[in-house]
Amino acid sequence: MAPRSPRRGAERSRPPARNPDIAGSVGPFLALGDPRRSGFSMIEITIAIVILAVLSFTTALVLVPVSREHRAARETDIANSAVRNILESIHATPFNEILARYPDGQVIDIAALPNGEIRVSYENPGADPLIVRLDLSWDSPEQGPTQRSFFTVRTE
Repeated sequence: MAPRSPRRGAERSRPPARNPDIAGSVGPFLALGDPRRSGFSMIEITIAIVILAVLSFTTALVLVPVSREHRAARETDIANSAVRNILESIHATPFNEILARYPDGQVIDIAALPNGEIRVSYENPGADPLIVRLDLSWDSPEQGPTQRSFFTVRTE
């Protein structure tokens, strides 16, 4: 019988012989699975820690003033709400009962604010129109002593 010719594509090639000294290496670089290369180096960890520290410090520098402004805005909102409630009450009170309900010099405490108070006064208590002045004051931890004045006019 004639020797058979190998079929096309059926030829098996042998892998090249491996040199154990360079097995798994790619040029001068270490192989990915090399135990000498596993994990992070101290330089990489140090750089990551420095970057995280700088980002944390920057974030803190931004958040502290924002937090202070938020507290100051909340205090102002509480104060304005208290004055608004009194002004609405004055407008809802019949004209001839305003001086009895809110006498000149009356102090109304605002419990939600440190040393918060509203002082009621009139330019001319017997006049019509009646000009009502509300002096608001409180000790803000963020802004220091704070004072504001509000006016309203009532007629009979």
